[in-house]
Amino acid sequence: MVLRMHWVVISCLALSSFCSAFYLPGLAPVNFCEAPKSKPTCPSNVTLFVNHLDSDQSVIPYEYHSFDFCVGSEEESPVENLGQVLFGERIRPSRYQISFLQSQSCSKVCSKSYTNTPSSTEKLRLLQRGMRLNYQHHWIIDNMPVTFCFNNQQDVKVCTTGFPMGCYVDANGQPRDACVIDPRFNQPDSYYIFNHVDITIEYRDMTQDQNFLDGEQVRVNFAVSGYFIPFVTVQSC
Repeated sequence: MVLRMHWVVISCLALSSFCSAFYLPGLAPVNFCEAPKSKPTCPSNVTLFVNHLDSDQSVIPYEYHSFDFCVGSEEESPVENLGQVLFGERIRPSRYQISFLQSQSCSKVCSKSYTNTPSSTEKLRLLQRGMRLNYQHHWIIDNMPVTFCFNNQQDVKVCTTGFPMGCYVDANGQPRDACVIDPRFNQPDSYYIFNHVDITIEYRDMTQDQNFLDGEQVRVNFAVSGYFIPFVTVQSC
């Protein structure tokens, strides 16, 4: 089964200018241009970074590559400082290919298959452990952490700085953690991996700003939010 998530990420565009905002060490926000106008200081590729996964039910963080996810190349990974390493930070570029102002739909990142072998069994057991202990993804776009928002059982909006890799319904049919958000997650002793995402990136065109001056620093406020839209069958792909 799959779960679709819709992300709204506020980014910025400032041609020939500098975007300044709060940023994570080692990853400063950048300006973006359409592909024909791209240059080293204004790329068209919008990189989505992934970080380690953690859980409030376990003290052990896992690097993204520890799970059998769609992984990207580590050649362009940012270099973490000692403090980040000690706190378990492992920032890596993802496999998602995003081009500025280029819309895509139904793009498959990768496929996974499993057989009755010790290697496949080990991968599946780790995925099950991650879902059972409610391990959380942490994604970064334009140096800002993606925030995941949803309505809880009391219909109160709750926001966190991560989103679950999946959820588990126990042997008694009791949904745990994120499985409570949808009554269709109800099969006893079942795991539901969340492996389908919708990503929407909004931007501000600083070239149309009345205060825009070529070469002058421009300060931009960022807002990042996520909306959780679950469904069991893939509707358009």
